Amino acid sequence: MSFTLLEGILSSGFRRPMPQHPTRTLAAGTSLNVLSVLVGMGAALLLAQSMSHISLWALAPFAAGIGYLVTESNESAVAERLLVSAGHPDGEEMSE
Repeated sequence: MSFTLLEGILSSGFRRPMPQHPTRTLAAGTSLNVLSVLVGMGAALLLAQSMSHISLWALAPFAAGIGYLVTESNESAVAERLLVSAGHPDGEEMSE
């Protein structure tokens, strides 16, 4: 649900394709993915520790998804900046 909601917002109601990074940027960003997974798991764990209501079954996966997506987006931005600072020509390129 969190992936669908964010993609709907970022693609203007699924009317525009999501921009894609070049393969080199994706590879560099993916190498940092352990952080986004830990943030997602941490968000779910934090909610589980702070509440015990039945709604936790819906909120924890949603929070984990949002945490993962936001962190993964930041990882891609860091990877892009690393490529740009290294002088790579594909650093700032994005396809529509």
